[in-house]
Amino acid sequence: MRQSLRLAGEPIAPPPGPPVLAMGFRPFFLAAAFFGAIVMPLWLVMFAGALGPGGGLPPTWWHAHEMLLGYTGAVLAGFLLTAVRNWTGGHFTAANGSLAALVALWALGRVAHAPGVAGGWWSALPDVAWLLGTTVAIGRPLLRKGSRRNYGFLVALPMLAASSLGLHLALGAGWALRPSLDVPVAVIAAVMAVVAGRIVPMFTRNALELEPRRIEPLERVLPSVLGAVVVVAALDLPAMVEGAVLLTAGAALLVRMTGWNSLATLRAPILWILHIGHAWVGVGLALQGAASFGWAPPSAGLHAITAGAIGSLTLGMMARVSLGHTGRVLRVHGSISVAFGMMVLAGLLRVSAPFLGTPRMMLDSAGTLWSLSLILFLVVYTPILFRPRADGKPG
Repeated sequence: MRQSLRLAGEPIAPPPGPPVLAMGFRPFFLAAAFFGAIVMPLWLVMFAGALGPGGGLPPTWWHAHEMLLGYTGAVLAGFLLTAVRNWTGGHFTAANGSLAALVALWALGRVAHAPGVAGGWWSALPDVAWLLGTTVAIGRPLLRKGSRRNYGFLVALPMLAASSLGLHLALGAGWALRPSLDVPVAVIAAVMAVVAGRIVPMFTRNALELEPRRIEPLERVLPSVLGAVVVVAALDLPAMVEGAVLLTAGAALLVRMTGWNSLATLRAPILWILHIGHAWVGVGLALQGAASFGWAPPSAGLHAITAGAIGSLTLGMMARVSLGHTGRVLRVHGSISVAFGMMVLAGLLRVSAPFLGTPRMMLDSAGTLWSLSLILFLVVYTPILFRPRADGKPG
């Protein structure tokens, strides 16, 4: 039996291999940043009518699918494949060949949705495969350790897979498309709120030695509130019910931040980008709730969650995790601070645009800033992610 398998119940280390395939964050963060940098300009060209989408999807749905399943899905997979090893005391998730297979399936999903590819329901199969494969990779150690607080991730990833397949099937059958896109937005918003709620106060405490203040009654009910957000996205409920749930969830997330010492992070870009990202989730849910009552444009809340929260949290987490898990000092390069500012400004422009009649210049500016921020990430972090850990440790 291979030494890497060890005894039952012990941490399982992968055999040696290339550094870029040592842990999930390395290839998936690189893939996400590269894809995110090119997919936004492609969307702007499509929006101008100069290019057709792929995978058999209409342009707007293609944009949503690729940003949610392509970009965000890759960041989420890289984070979970790495974090679960920490949460379970070092148990193996995926590395080397198995990790390369997951990344290859993800890439095949992007090819299946590339502009000009006619596609059909089968276009969703690579995404279903890599999302379920990632679920298995993180599920085995979580179940082995009985890590119940993390079982929700074993539901979230299959829901994203089902949403992709459901979108393609709905197009073919003429069904309503909204649940197939509203559900992944809600699932990703809930995942971001859960993950940020754990790590942002902890990172802030560790860096600034400021103890966060938790509002325990609020923290106890938040999982149920976030679950309700997913339910209202999946069901066709009255606007008043939907609006009340979303407004409550948004307010709850913003209130929980009152004890996080957010203002103290203004001189630490690696921290404030995460605080802003979590705040965007709350603002996005609140704006979606306001839209249910007709108080805000429908796309404002959607883009607060996507361009705002997803943009800020994914970039911030990729930067922080890539430093921490390669044994480097947790201080970002000056150009990454600029990238953070670009990403925040991109979110502000995209969320503001619907209130101002959606000027094309604002959309183009937001998309350009989004891409430039990820290009800066690639310039700084590609060498880091391909090299061994600076401290000589495995991973």
